[in-house]
Amino acid sequence: KDVFFFNQMKSFLANTISYNKEFESKTIFNNYDLEKNIKLDFESFTFEGFIDKVMYHIDGDDAYAVIVDYKTGNDVATFDNIEYGINLQLPIYMLLLKNNELFKDKNLHIIGFYLQKVKIVLFNNKKDIDSQIRENLKLQGYTVKDINLINMFDPGFEKSEYIKSLSLLKDGGFSRYAKLFE
Repeated sequence: KDVFFFNQMKSFLANTISYNKEFESKTIFNNYDLEKNIKLDFESFTFEGFIDKVMYHIDGDDAYAVIVDYKTGNDVATFDNIEYGINLQLPIYMLLLKNNELFKDKNLHIIGFYLQKVKIVLFNNKKDIDSQIRENLKLQGYTVKDINLINMFDPGFEKSEYIKSLSLLKDGGFSRYAKLFE
C-alpha cells in the first residue's frame, strides 16, 4: 500500500514541477525565495513566518512579488473570517514581505497571494486526467485588481491557465468569480 501511494505522489510531484516550470517560463517573475523565513519584531510580540515560495521581479526602485503557499489539505484562501482572527496566514505573509530586507528600500507591489494544492486528486472518469491535474494545480487566492500588474505576472490572465477563476469578460471587466484585492 505504501509503495502504491509513494508512486502516486512521485508522479503527482513530477506533474506539479512540470506545470510550475511551464508557467515560470512565461512570466518575468524569475527570482524565487523558497522557504523564506521572515521575522518582524514589535515591542510586545513577534510575527514570524516561513513563506513556501516568493516569486518576484525587481525593476529599479520597484519590486513586484507573489506569495505562494503549498497545501496538502483542503485549505481555502478567504477573507471571510479575518475579523475573528481566522485565515490570517496569507495576509500576515504580505505584512512580513513588505518588511523584508530584500524589499525594504523598494516600492513593493504585491500582485497576489495564493495557495497551490499539492495533493493526489481523485479523478472524475468523465474528464481527461491531464486537464483535471492542471485545474487542481491552479493558484487559488487573491490577485491585485490592476490589469497592468496582473499582466506582468500572468501574461495570459485574460483566461488564466494558472490562477483559478481569473478571467476577463468581453467588456473588459473581471469575471464575477475572480478573487481580487486593491
